[in-house]
Amino acid sequence: MAACRLDINLDQLCFAAEHHTHEISFYLDTETGAVVSVRHDDGHLAEAFLLIYLDHGILGPELEHWLEQCVDDVQRRDAVRTAVMIEQQYGARYVIIPAPERTQCYADILAFVGEMEDPVLSEWLSAAIQGNGAFSRFRALLREYEHERDRWFAYRRARIRERMIEWLASVDVELTECDR
Repeated sequence: MAACRLDINLDQLCFAAEHHTHEISFYLDTETGAVVSVRHDDGHLAEAFLLIYLDHGILGPELEHWLEQCVDDVQRRDAVRTAVMIEQQYGARYVIIPAPERTQCYADILAFVGEMEDPVLSEWLSAAIQGNGAFSRFRALLREYEHERDRWFAYRRARIRERMIEWLASVDVELTECDR
């Protein structure tokens, strides 16, 4: 199967990968290249709706009636509609944007510390990133060194960007040249 070519905002894609939480997930629309977010509460409502009404076939009118009964807020109704659409077309049109794994994040920190020019700070950071709480100690120590903190953020953004380009290739999506 040939990769589809999409005009994707790579900065939005990287933001999405970096900002997954227990409350929100991000998806890529493989038809439009849009990055779409879904709050988990809205996703749970979408799943509940589909479990109740999937056998009926025509979801449009039933979804509207169900939303009017269950959801008071108009914006939330829109969010649930989006979640239903994503749930129905997951894997075909929508794919979840992966969050970086903790092991990848830790490997990035190790590589960054290994490339530092200041041997004293490198030694401090090497000690700080051992054991439980390594990420917090790393961030806390970098707060004291603005230049290195800025270098870290640039380094991390570049690594996430590389991973997202690799991920797009793995789901058969090719960026248009202007977005690289």
